[in-house]
Amino acid sequence: MADKSILLVDDLEFFLDTEKEFLKQTNATIYTTDNGANAIDYAVQYQPDLIYMDVHMPEMDGITCCKYLKGNPTLSLIPTVLIYDPNKGLSEQEVLASGCDKALAKPFTRNEFLELGHNLMYDVERRAPRIPCDTTVEFGHNGTRQQALSLDLSFGGMYLQYREPIEKDLELTVSFMLPTVSPRKLELSARSAWVNQGFPRSNLGLPQGFGIQFENLSGLDKEVIADYLDRYAE
Repeated sequence: MADKSILLVDDLEFFLDTEKEFLKQTNATIYTTDNGANAIDYAVQYQPDLIYMDVHMPEMDGITCCKYLKGNPTLSLIPTVLIYDPNKGLSEQEVLASGCDKALAKPFTRNEFLELGHNLMYDVERRAPRIPCDTTVEFGHNGTRQQALSLDLSFGGMYLQYREPIEKDLELTVSFMLPTVSPRKLELSARSAWVNQGFPRSNLGLPQGFGIQFENLSGLDKEVIADYLDRYAE
């Protein structure tokens, strides 16, 4: 069993599954529960090293639960991230007033979720495993469409072999298929996260190209990518 543990609290199973997938590379025992009252019981029993907790839950909401945790001498030192929806009338300042260590607004990316956790618990692994993936990718920006060949794939993004100049931090639409696991074409939002072109290139071990970071993956897209990564992981 791992030495570290993380508690995830949300009344929606979809978000618990997503967060568990984000933490798949982190060497920690993951506990989950669906409301603040249970979270207190879990915190007392397991003394987790980190808590991610949704604000909007029945029975006991995340803010009430966090105030209890931070007011308890035994539990107050557990780093706690509260996840909230700004469209439900809460500001970041109101969430932080609960005493939580960090506030994370929905929607959030995998990188944002893991970066906050890593800042509070060093063992949270931010890097996504990359699996070789050779498929044609169409990508577009401001109405233009181009094609590139992918080199690898992770839950966070992929590397594209591409010789034409491209800028960093472009908002892109990308589409590709993973026919060995699904007949469905994936249509995703992404951005050019880093560029490996020109001289000297930042990584000479890779062909010229750029890395893209996926943004706001749907549940179906996550399932297809997860199936591919699970099938071809060494």
